[in-house]
Amino acid sequence: MAIIKRGILGGFSGKVGNIVGTSWKGRAVIKAMPLSVANPKTTKQVNQRGAMTNCVVAAKEFLGNAIPAICSPFAGDISGYNLFIKRTIKAFDVTGSFDVEKFKISEGSLGNYTDGGISYDVSEKKITYSLLDRQSSDYNVATDIVHVVLWNNTQKKGRLLSMQVQNSFTNEATILQDDFAEVGDDVYAVVCTKRLDNSRQSDVKGFVVEVQA
Repeated sequence: MAIIKRGILGGFSGKVGNIVGTSWKGRAVIKAMPLSVANPKTTKQVNQRGAMTNCVVAAKEFLGNAIPAICSPFAGDISGYNLFIKRTIKAFDVTGSFDVEKFKISEGSLGNYTDGGISYDVSEKKITYSLLDRQSSDYNVATDIVHVVLWNNTQKKGRLLSMQVQNSFTNEATILQDDFAEVGDDVYAVVCTKRLDNSRQSDVKGFVVEVQA
């Protein structure tokens, strides 16, 4: 049974046959249920499902930090979570491997860093980063925010480090609150910049993080 709201031309909730009425972000939405659902397991579909599974694992790690900071302000009519999946799913595959060059968590016209390096000291739980040669852009200002998004693909851990460009990331270090990585872990980072008022953001620069004892 369905309940019609605001007259016959309004939205409705419930189900009539294979038509379902619901709402999404305050909008009335009508969905048609398929008469039958096939579940083919072609190689391409299995790989895509595996990539989605691994991408969702990462999304859960970034729900409280990188997604609201980097994706949500630019998500438009979709959620920051969905934008994260859309932008980054190609970085993952069914085997669990990770391609940092495809981890496009940020996309935009701001200038970003083109050189540098990032390392993690296991004994001191310390991330050290030296980001150099920020690209020139008509949109760059000193108050832009720099985001360093860390991903430990071995332990499936994610972290976000942020500060303003004017404070400089050159030869800076941050102490993490837990054991983020061990020697031998595959750890990566992408760096991106964002306008303070969330009006613009940059593309990403990927790094392989050197894990030191």
